[in-house]
Amino acid sequence: MIEFFSTIKGVAESYPIIPAKKAIPEWVKSARNEMTNTLNVAKCPGIFELFATGYVVQSPWDVEIVSTDDKLEAFLNPVMEELLGKPPAQIQRGDSVSKHIPKKPWSNKHILKLNTPWHVKSKYKLMMLPLAYSDRQDFESAMGILDPSVSSEINIQGYVNFIGRRTIKAGETLCHLIPMTDNRLDLIVRDMNKDDESWVKKKKFLDNNVFELNKNLIRKMYNTFIGKKKD
Repeated sequence: MIEFFSTIKGVAESYPIIPAKKAIPEWVKSARNEMTNTLNVAKCPGIFELFATGYVVQSPWDVEIVSTDDKLEAFLNPVMEELLGKPPAQIQRGDSVSKHIPKKPWSNKHILKLNTPWHVKSKYKLMMLPLAYSDRQDFESAMGILDPSVSSEINIQGYVNFIGRRTIKAGETLCHLIPMTDNRLDLIVRDMNKDDESWVKKKKFLDNNVFELNKNLIRKMYNTFIGKKKD
């Protein structure tokens, strides 16, 4: 089983985390309509098994992005920051935090970090990937491994691949999460309960009480939270 819970009520009902197979890109329909006995991309097992694996995170709100040659800005309804308890969007500057991260020649030098209200309860690590073969290329999630026992929050670092002004609309896909296991997992998507709220408060303390993160202590407390027994 894998559980995703939202710290903001209403998100799980309106813009839930969904199985990847429910977020198939639009171009796939056209490819399938053209299927014949000849070669067709719709017959590629590697691509379509990827579409059927894992989960997709949808944007819970509108994010307006303004990108120029030397600047990156993001704007949201200020109520979202009040609900989330921290900025829903942050800029990782290209001359500081994201200085050494390779970027495509057409990407903004700054990286956009989108903080979501989602946390995950899982004994497995998850691969975080951009949505493969997406219809949209203007925002692209960075790749990485999400270890819930160290950080259960789902926040997306992403590349902005345009110059101008565009909006990521609520409900648009932000990233693809793939559990690092072959086991079949039952999916639960819900609002935060009292046990979850207790964990979120503990995690906030553990993230900020020392200058160097105590990962072993965080893992121990997270495993207690999810009910994972010691191997």
